[in-house]
Amino acid sequence: MRQSTVFSILAVVLMALALFVLPRLSGWTGWPFVLLVIVGLVFCLLIVWHTRNVGYLCPSCKHTFAITPWTDFLSPHYIGKLLRCPRCGEVSWCLEISRIEVTPSDADQLPLKIALPPAGSLYLQIALVIAAYAALWVYTLINIPRNIGDHLAVAIFRIPVSAVLLVVLHFLFCHFAARQGYRSRIYPVMTLFVIIFLGLTFWVQYLNLAHLAH
Repeated sequence: MRQSTVFSILAVVLMALALFVLPRLSGWTGWPFVLLVIVGLVFCLLIVWHTRNVGYLCPSCKHTFAITPWTDFLSPHYIGKLLRCPRCGEVSWCLEISRIEVTPSDADQLPLKIALPPAGSLYLQIALVIAAYAALWVYTLINIPRNIGDHLAVAIFRIPVSAVLLVVLHFLFCHFAARQGYRSRIYPVMTLFVIIFLGLTFWVQYLNLAHLAH
């Protein structure tokens, strides 16, 4: 299992820990923001390090090329990385190679003028996740007790405010994939995971509001 995959799993575990476990154990509501900032900083350093040390080989035309940290972050990584080759324009799982094996080429600088496949399914996935997140906010605002104190308000809004990070990341990944013409089963699986995670936050929010109601 690659380092980036291990770190991604660790980031999800830390997010769940920060949202649901640590606040209940310590009583302090600032855990989500502290841990998410730490995870974000470490993740950015990992992406920059990975981009500077790794290049890619297109399996179609055997062209070697490097990518930007932004593309490295937003493109899925499984057996290689799902990328569009800057020379032939094919989207495929490009194999990792050492950065020193990348041969500079003028073809890397040429803009590709190719017809991209329809991306309706990706935008539908974005809409489903945004709708699930909006439902969490609507439920919270409708059921929040009247005349609630500032301290309790912070505790109640902690979950929907923290969960927005996952929604934003999902939007960035799917929108980037649509713009690049990527097709992969990874995106529906990711969307399903985000919706399940939002369902979990909805359940925890239900328990919080039910407790306050009594």
